[in-house]
Amino acid sequence: MSLFFNPREVLEMAVQIERNGKRFYREAANTVKEERLRGELGLLSVMEEGHEAMFQALLQQLSVDALGAEWDDPEGEAAQYLQTFSNGPVFDLERSVPPELVGANANLDGILEWAIGREGDSILFYTGLKGLIPSAGDKAKIDTIINEEMGHVALLNRRLREVAGK
Repeated sequence: MSLFFNPREVLEMAVQIERNGKRFYREAANTVKEERLRGELGLLSVMEEGHEAMFQALLQQLSVDALGAEWDDPEGEAAQYLQTFSNGPVFDLERSVPPELVGANANLDGILEWAIGREGDSILFYTGLKGLIPSAGDKAKIDTIINEEMGHVALLNRRLREVAGK
């Protein structure tokens, strides 16, 4: 069975990933007591908002023909790769942040581990997305986002180690 995504669908998925990340970081920032972590989570939320805007801009730049076209993926590998993620938790638009990660009973380790997992999922998705984008300039934009998301993973991992050492 061949799977196809058109550029609009894929970029809309990317926008939603960033919205979910932004929402999570905002909710988590409102939950934690430690000022430094609250600031870091707030900054991550702002970064996700910037990524969302970048994908929205890419979506607006698509030509009318490109919006209805399917991206060239002769072996179907990229489409299968993206389909795997579209069926996973990153794209479950009805799912909210797990209740144990926000609110009065929030667990800092859990917040950080959950965030690391979501950042990793987004890196994998964007890596597959990049393979479908024909423009070198747009690929460079995706690379920028991938590198920023990798930085998020590093930051979150540092904080997790710090918390575990306390």
